[in-house]
Amino acid sequence: PRMTAAGCKAVIERTSSGGLLVLDRAQSARWCSPELSVWSIFEMWAIGNARLPWTVACSQGAVAAVAPFVGGRWEHGEFDARVAWNLARVRVRLDPGHVRAAWADDVRMVLGYICGDGPPEVRAARRARAERQLNVTLPLRALPTVLRDAAHLDRGDESADLLADALRCLEDLRRVAPLNLASFAGPHGETPVHVLA
Repeated sequence: PRMTAAGCKAVIERTSSGGLLVLDRAQSARWCSPELSVWSIFEMWAIGNARLPWTVACSQGAVAAVAPFVGGRWEHGEFDARVAWNLARVRVRLDPGHVRAAWADDVRMVLGYICGDGPPEVRAARRARAERQLNVTLPLRALPTVLRDAAHLDRGDESADLLADALRCLEDLRRVAPLNLASFAGPHGETPVHVLA
């Protein structure tokens, strides 16, 4: 038998000390596509809902999503800027037309579990809260890498355009979530301002 959403959440809460999302460029591109896997969404939501720390990793490095690594750094190694840019553009919609699963019943089950029971306005509020959690956490952790990369590697207009796009994303996120400026320091303590100078 397949695992239920409640069963998956219980396993995460009882046995996990956090989560690890491992991505390459192709996988990260799927995270900013309109039809993301409902189980990927659910795992990240359940870990965040249980207030557990989690990390995003690629072959070159890792970024802490909720709390810094031991030593106070938020990034370890050289996190791939293209993976980071894909994550910075994550826009999860918890709607059956915007998520996918091998079985249609899984979509209904998982979205039903995240949104819960109750009147439509209660379910809508829960859905909005879950979407905000997912749409803020990943982009906020990915943008510092994108900003440092755009500032450091002068690729002419491409870098200027990327920097402008990243700053627009950051401005949008700043309106809905507080910024932790310490989390913008790179793996060697550098910030985008240091690199630009």
